[in-house]
Amino acid sequence: MHILRTLVLAILVAVSVEAQPTDLVMAQQALASADAAGAQVFAKSLYEDAAYRARFAQENWSSNKPSKRNEAQMRAIEATIAAEAAGAKARWLSTNTAIHGLQADIQRFGGSSNVTLLAEESPTVEFSRGSATKDRIATAQSAVDQAKAAGALDLVPDNDLRNAERYIDSAKRVSRSTANSDVGDHLAYRAEMIGRRAFYLARLAQSNRALPGIQLDRTRLAQAASERQAAAERAQREEAERRSVALQQALVAEQASRQAQAAEVERLRQQIDENRRAAQARVETDRQARIAAERQVDESYSRYETAIATSSNSDVENLRLQIEDQELSLRAIQDRERANAEAMQAGTTRLRGDLTAAQQSGAISPEVISQRQADLLARQAELDSLRQALESDATARSDRARQQHDAVTAAQARRQQAEAEAAALRQKAEDAERQAQAAQAEAQQANAQAQQANVQAQQAQAATEQAQAAAQQTQAQLDQTKAAAQQTQAQLDQAQAAAQQTQAQLDQTKAAAQQTQAQLDQTQAAAQQTQAELDQAKQLLAERDAEARLLRVQNELARIASTRSEQRGLIVTLSGGILFDTGKTSLKPGAKSTLTKIAKQLQTDPSLKIAVEGHTDNVGTVAKNQALSEKRANAVRDYLVSAGIASDHITATGRGAEAPVATNKTAAGRQHNRRVELVITQ
Repeated sequence: MHILRTLVLAILVAVSVEAQPTDLVMAQQALASADAAGAQVFAKSLYEDAAYRARFAQENWSSNKPSKRNEAQMRAIEATIAAEAAGAKARWLSTNTAIHGLQADIQRFGGSSNVTLLAEESPTVEFSRGSATKDRIATAQSAVDQAKAAGALDLVPDNDLRNAERYIDSAKRVSRSTANSDVGDHLAYRAEMIGRRAFYLARLAQSNRALPGIQLDRTRLAQAASERQAAAERAQREEAERRSVALQQALVAEQASRQAQAAEVERLRQQIDENRRAAQARVETDRQARIAAERQVDESYSRYETAIATSSNSDVENLRLQIEDQELSLRAIQDRERANAEAMQAGTTRLRGDLTAAQQSGAISPEVISQRQADLLARQAELDSLRQALESDATARSDRARQQHDAVTAAQARRQQAEAEAAALRQKAEDAERQAQAAQAEAQQANAQAQQANVQAQQAQAATEQAQAAAQQTQAQLDQTKAAAQQTQAQLDQAQAAAQQTQAQLDQTKAAAQQTQAQLDQTQAAAQQTQAELDQAKQLLAERDAEARLLRVQNELARIASTRSEQRGLIVTLSGGILFDTGKTSLKPGAKSTLTKIAKQLQTDPSLKIAVEGHTDNVGTVAKNQALSEKRANAVRDYLVSAGIASDHITATGRGAEAPVATNKTAAGRQHNRRVELVITQ
């Protein structure tokens, strides 16, 4: 049984893969067709189920997981058949609505209709399929049986219901050994939707069979009413013929009335035209207002991203609040545009109903009908164009909003990192400054101690000189008197001892001075090391500031062109198809506008160096590609110089086809390789 289930799943996947991406496209087309048939009104629950499955298929169609891709393909197939069932139900119920309207007209004309429509299914009916695969199979079988009972075998292709029964048999086989099977659920769902579509088509056919008779009764009663009115008018004319004077007066009055009616019709036509022009003016005014509001939001986001990197928290918060207010205004304008489209749709639907009624009643001429049909087609074309424009603008706006959100998130992360690094550097600089001040104080103290030691040494030297003078005087006294020699000798010995003691003190003072000088030298070395660390911290701060400037430039350039960071610098990639015509080296007018914006951003940091590199694909000879890449690189460099970039800050080189970024085997890959890159460094 497991092998059988695997085989069925493989067959379904093979069929889906064989038609990639037809299943998804068919689902989207089926939803559009059901929507056009009024499924969102007359088959709401079925339409929403189909739309949900189509969204799931769209979101997982290109998943990296094979199981997700297979599930997406099954959901796309389910969305297609569910949308077809919703469309069939919408056509059935809308036909019944038309029949009810015709019956109301018949009663208004004094007649009656004996046509009784079969019980209708609610547009919002909820289908309970159970939680197990066998319950879903039972639901599918019930839907097929209901279609057969309604006579679907005579009204829809035989192979439809036969296919549904085959799906049911396959679902039973693959789920025979398990309570829940994804493949079994898928097959049961397809069988159920085929059965429901067949049932709705059978009921639609029954309603369509009753519709011509009701239309004929309504037309007959309308003609009878018209004939009664004509008979009354003939009686009036006969009475008027008997009264010639009254006839003349009636004719004059009738002519005046017709002129008044013609004038009223013309006034109404002018009023309709004026209303139409006013509606178109409102649409255009709202469009211009939306474009202006989107431009304001984009500019505010640009300032917001810049402020995140450079401004205070209060300025960043003010800009964020400003963006919220502008987005509220933008949503209000978008709501007005949707309301305009809905009003136009309602007006077109009303005109289509009036025209259909007029055609059925024959109350207006073919020329007027043709004119109204042309007007209706023009209105529908305007409505379709407006809707397409709104959908395209909404998609582009959604992509832009996602890009802005990603850019803001990245800028906030970079700001937090930069603030943390700056705080760490400031702390390190403050620590180094405190260490330098402490070392300076120690050096000053050591200098004072050294000066004090020098003074003490000088005092000791003076004492030594005095002692020597006393010794000389004593020797002279010894020569003069031998009698006092012994006493003088004793005094001399004492003086010599004092001199030796003084000399020892002098040597000790000199040693202390030398030690103090060594401490001073050590302190000065520590101060020099601290100063070097301080200089290194200042240099690191300067590098961080340069990185912040380059980051701001990168953020601004990212709004203009594709950017990326590599080891060799910031890379700005400009597509060759945007800058140059095929095989040409002259810049396009649009390219000059882009390069002017880039030059404006590069001028904000004079320290930047720009290397312009030209690249080509591998079509043609190596020499030709090399020459083409050099000329294109020089053309970009010359324009940037003319736009204000210093010529000594920018160089140009051609690299030919030596550095591809994509394969040259496909047209798309070769288009990516034809490019000009700006390598920006500091």
